[in-house]
Amino acid sequence: MTSSSSSKSRWSLQGTTALVTGGTRRIGHAIVEELAELGAPIHTCSRNATELDKCLREWEALGFQVTGSFCDVSSRPEREKLMEKVSSIFGDKLNILFMIQVHINIRDATCAIYISLIVRVQKNNAGTNTWKSRVDYTAEDIQAIMETNFVSAYHLSQLAHPLLKASGMGNVVLISSVAGVVAMYSGTVYAASKGAINQLTKNLACEWAKDNIRANSVAPCYIKTSLEEHKRIGEPKEVSSLVAFLCMPAASYITGQVISVDVGMTLNGFYPTNTRILIELQPATTLLGELEENERAREGRREDDKQQQQQKQRVSTGRNSSRHWWNQRNRIELDRCLREWEGFGLLRHGLHLRCDFPIRTGEVDGEGAVNQLTKNLACEWAKDNIRTNCVASWLIKTHLVEFLWKDKEFTEEVISRTPLRRIGDPKEVSSLVTFLCLPAASYITGQVISVDGGFTVNGFCPTND
Repeated sequence: MTSSSSSKSRWSLQGTTALVTGGTRRIGHAIVEELAELGAPIHTCSRNATELDKCLREWEALGFQVTGSFCDVSSRPEREKLMEKVSSIFGDKLNILFMIQVHINIRDATCAIYISLIVRVQKNNAGTNTWKSRVDYTAEDIQAIMETNFVSAYHLSQLAHPLLKASGMGNVVLISSVAGVVAMYSGTVYAASKGAINQLTKNLACEWAKDNIRANSVAPCYIKTSLEEHKRIGEPKEVSSLVAFLCMPAASYITGQVISVDVGMTLNGFYPTNTRILIELQPATTLLGELEENERAREGRREDDKQQQQQKQRVSTGRNSSRHWWNQRNRIELDRCLREWEGFGLLRHGLHLRCDFPIRTGEVDGEGAVNQLTKNLACEWAKDNIRTNCVASWLIKTHLVEFLWKDKEFTEEVISRTPLRRIGDPKEVSSLVTFLCLPAASYITGQVISVDGGFTVNGFCPTND
């Protein structure tokens, strides 16, 4: 298999099967179409038969392989009936189980306004919520919310396990909420149900890894932040693209992660995100001076960008107009890589650069600093339309750590504590980096995402039989 065809297969869902609950509205609808566009046959369900029939006709006209059935996922008998249907359609195998649980039901649709946030809550697909004072929830309220938002997801995952295991490459993706990550004015029981979903994700990742099943959670937030370049509500496509990526072979070493799709809302502590707040916090003369300096700096950067773009246009030739600069401290390795890339038809320029980064005890502290730097840059630079994310990899098969694998005892210890029970490959890191740089990830910023086979979420869960 050539490098090109291998790369395409890693970014495809061709031949995989998927169950998407709540697939006729908003996020669920976007996910059905995203997965279908990538080649996956899909079965979806809805508690609105008219809506379901309409969507099925539209998808058929688009050439998508989508089937559907009526189901209220809050009903245990209907969940069991749904999985029987899915099993018969896909031949007792299932690659992707996606469960959406983000329905908010607020009578007056009131928006809660904070210092720099306008929290806007929308009605969505498959879950439920009741907006009340914390002390006013009845036993019936609690039971209804937990049954729809948590119990249904838990039960469906139980029912789907044999099918996911039989596929040989199973993926569970749960829709959570940022309300399960930080405290929000979204209803105490609702937040608790989403926190339960996040913990369920981690446990499934550890317990089912031995069956080659990965589990991840996507935590969106329907908010309008006052970040200058992001005054908008996230689009369903900005959630569905992450879901699709997590189901691909390209994400094969990512499991147990709870990833917020919220344009950085959950990580912002008390960082001013608009000029009004800045004026209240700083003397006017200092503020004006800084604003003028920042504007001059932005003008300088724009001019530099313009000159660099003109230079790229001058040096680009033929059909391969995209050139990438690469630096390396080892000239021999650099020359070898450049020859390989040239053989693939890729135009690259290289720069020999000496940059020592020895492994030492303090490196762990340094990486923690990088994680926090990621979050600060995400908040500070959002106004310039710059996103910042961090990829935190576990031990990966590279020459920098190959000496460690000569120690069999060490290797066995590492694998025994890693739920997926293997060492990661560099491509499993590069694929996440690539995704985060795509327009498809435009609502993801400030995230520290581990590519570690579930190592960091495993407390004391046995990784073997």
